[in-house]
Amino acid sequence: MEDLEKVKEFLLEDLPARFVRYARVYTTASLAPKETNGPSSKGQWKLLEMLKSELLELGLKQVELDENGYLYAVVPPTRGIKCEDIGFLAHVDTSPDQSGRFVKPRLIKDYDGSPISYPDNPELELTTANSPQLKNCLGHTIITASGKTLLGADDKAGVAEIMSVAAALMKFKKIPHGKIVLCFTRDEEIGCGVNHINLERLPTYCYTVDGASPNELEDECFTAWGFRAVFKGFTTHPGYAKGKLANALKAAAAFVDGLPPDESPERTGGTKGFIHPMHMDGTTDEMVVSGIIRDFKSANCKRRIAKLEELGRLATEGDPRFSFHLETRLQYQNMKELLKDHPRVTDHALAAIKRSGLTPKRERIRGGTDGSRLTFQGKYTPNLGSGAYMIHSKLEWTSDKTMAKCAEVIVNLAMQWAGH
Repeated sequence: MEDLEKVKEFLLEDLPARFVRYARVYTTASLAPKETNGPSSKGQWKLLEMLKSELLELGLKQVELDENGYLYAVVPPTRGIKCEDIGFLAHVDTSPDQSGRFVKPRLIKDYDGSPISYPDNPELELTTANSPQLKNCLGHTIITASGKTLLGADDKAGVAEIMSVAAALMKFKKIPHGKIVLCFTRDEEIGCGVNHINLERLPTYCYTVDGASPNELEDECFTAWGFRAVFKGFTTHPGYAKGKLANALKAAAAFVDGLPPDESPERTGGTKGFIHPMHMDGTTDEMVVSGIIRDFKSANCKRRIAKLEELGRLATEGDPRFSFHLETRLQYQNMKELLKDHPRVTDHALAAIKRSGLTPKRERIRGGTDGSRLTFQGKYTPNLGSGAYMIHSKLEWTSDKTMAKCAEVIVNLAMQWAGH
């Protein structure tokens, strides 16, 4: 198909400059959000407004940026095509794990496989040893930051790919596809990505573009719980504390020390889950330990919750001056539990990846996406690759041809749903 080849050329030419433009916008999610309904940081509004203007310029329909910080738009179907609507989503925020202020993207053309240094941080080096995917990118234009910040390819690569595909489909009118709904979300990195999303704007079948390699489809993720373990003791003057003091700090330390050492993030991989204490705060009078529980099986999460209850009791056992209680909250669930009953959404994606000249690879996410929660709200949403590597770090990178291939998968997927 002649137009499809033109689309591929367009994507490769369009994506690098588009991505760099978005990467320069400071959109780090805030860990202490001041607003409950809107984005946690002002920069996210800035990028959303930029995207809105570009969507309107492209001629998309039903473009709306709502008061909660969600941007929606519709690519109208090709004339004569009638098929089920689909949606594509990406998030505009970047991780607070590293600075996202004053990102300076660099384009390293015709990559030859040698180590990549960073002008603003001589100690950093990106190599095929610490990021093996570079081996597949010889001759590509590699895009990194300058060494002081993350790049923001998670998920501005996904944002750029969806926007570039929208631009291509509006330009090349003969590519067969149905109605495509676009949605750009905020605050995914702090777990608030779909808190106030308008589900009525989304079709039943959607895809997040928030993964790694273009040949990967992620349709399974952790089931996730958060916990707060609260220890209350009794404090008094230490010089006169005999028989009176109940040190909540020691009880909390014993609780953490009792966590199974082989069920921690640093010792687990593959399908094995973990308990991860993340924050400890308080005094001898009261201490709070907060953290997360992750596993691919809900039963294993419940077993770990029971373990936390047991450790809390052991840390305070036999001393009535102590009290302990555990608070838990379900954060998201393994999307596989429901996606297995809707095989079309994954089968079409695997077929589109194959049509793009790639060998499809199903992956589990040792984490979650906006699609994790959307799936349990009746919008069945696996995750496609976006070409972002070494995410949440100063070594984060992507490449022109990798992003273009991810975008090509999106185009082929739209055609697949249209029966072409």
